[in-house]
Amino acid sequence: MQLKLQQRQKQSPPHSAVMKSADRFITLLNELEKKDASLVAEVQRSSTFREELKVAEKKIWTLDESLKAINSEVDNVRKQLERKNEETAYLTSKIEEVKRESEEMKSNYERKMRTMTADFFRR
Repeated sequence: MQLKLQQRQKQSPPHSAVMKSADRFITLLNELEKKDASLVAEVQRSSTFREELKVAEKKIWTLDESLKAINSEVDNVRKQLERKNEETAYLTSKIEEVKRESEEMKSNYERKMRTMTADFFRR
């Protein structure tokens, strides 16, 4: 378009009103083409950005799904740990119960042996 403007200026007298209007029209047309090219570039950048955004959204979704799976596994492990803690508490109470019974049996045995020994020496 710039070339057309230069050709026009060479062909006609520069002071002609028609030529001034034509020159102004060509100048405005050149500016419009520049703005159009700028807008096309902006649309392309926007399109690229949208594509990058879609990729990022997919990555976020994948990470979110992975996090959900990890949280689910953590919950399962927590439940297993709670069951193991309950089993440990139960077994600990049983051990304490057996210890008490063992101490009672030992005490009863020692008492019985003292009684039997005392009876034996009294006779």
